[in-house]
Amino acid sequence: MQQHLSSRTVREYEWYVRRWESAGFPDPAAWVEVFAGAHQRRNARAALLWHHRTNLRTPLSLEPQHALRKVPVAFTQEELHRLLKKAHMVHARCEPVLQLLYSTGARVNEAAGITPEDITSTHIILKETKRRPGGLRVERPIPLGRRSRQALADLAGMPLGRVQNVIGVRAHTVQDWCRDVSKLTEMHVHAHKLRATFCTHLLQRGVPVHEVRVLMGHTDLATTLRYAAVTDKRLASAVALL
Repeated sequence: MQQHLSSRTVREYEWYVRRWESAGFPDPAAWVEVFAGAHQRRNARAALLWHHRTNLRTPLSLEPQHALRKVPVAFTQEELHRLLKKAHMVHARCEPVLQLLYSTGARVNEAAGITPEDITSTHIILKETKRRPGGLRVERPIPLGRRSRQALADLAGMPLGRVQNVIGVRAHTVQDWCRDVSKLTEMHVHAHKLRATFCTHLLQRGVPVHEVRVLMGHTDLATTLRYAAVTDKRLASAVALL
């Protein structure tokens, strides 16, 4: 599968390739280690792999700089249905809040930061997003779908919560609810696993990975690709035919 890179990423890769060429085409593995920062080493490695694959048309094998972080295991559809069915036993708000987390891919702090003003006729605007380098926060609009609209409607029909946000509670309360649901279902339920399920289910349904990256708010496509690596069983089936 061809990976489509942004023009910015291509320019950055080309910069590393020019440095490698000006150094006299040294051994790639040794040259990558010249860089002091882990981020630069990862980018240098990615640039050389891209250059050999795209421009030189020759395979290049380079060991990863760091082992990939463990990908959170997603809920199956049956598990998701079971935990949502039990959620109403914890609190009236629990089921719609968990539905909102699943249908938007929001981090629990992002969900707790949603105010009525952040909801339009078509989107939820997530403002309490994860900070970027330099401390910058970037707002992330998430399109409303059937599940998220119903969750918002259910929450809006309830008495006002103690917190003046859409979900009516703080993030730590949602985490407490997840622990209660875990006991009821005998499954490991936590808020971030619903976000992982959102990502995994989109990829399983064939949504392009670069589109999922935008919805997840990942700064690095490689982060989203960790989910793709364990969800695209079609590729594994294709290889098995050889």
